[in-house]
Amino acid sequence: MHTVELVNCQVLLKGCETNGYVIVSAAKAHIHQKENKPVWKHGTLVPKTTWVGALEGMQYYATVSAGSSDAPEGKQFCVFHFPCI
Repeated sequence: MHTVELVNCQVLLKGCETNGYVIVSAAKAHIHQKENKPVWKHGTLVPKTTWVGALEGMQYYATVSAGSSDAPEGKQFCVFHFPCI
């Protein structure tokens, strides 16, 4: 089993069904890799792994767009642009 520990980490999440992003920050993050029983795939026995994560001190933010139809009238919002990773 492999473990990755991160301090003051940030991640940018992009969904496939909506516009915008979710920005997640955490004081600490732990990511663990678990090895599972092998599985059959296309007639071959292949290894299977699972990644599990835990966050401490997490905060998350959703981006908004200035032209959003659900924005209250007369209110101005910031537009965030991030590169795709």
